[in-house]
Amino acid sequence: GHLTFECRNFLRVDPKRDIVLDVSSTSSEESDEENEELNKLQALQEK
Repeated sequence: GHLTFECRNFLRVDPKRDIVLDVSSTSSEESDEENEELNKLQALQEK
């Protein structure tokens, strides 16, 4: 039971970190493109 509890904690804490690691590890080019798209969406929302 203790191991399953630890696994649940890791699943709750790690998802955001895993996403960041995946984005940074895939390639800097992809992350740059994603950032540009996010900036465009934010600009549209501001307008």
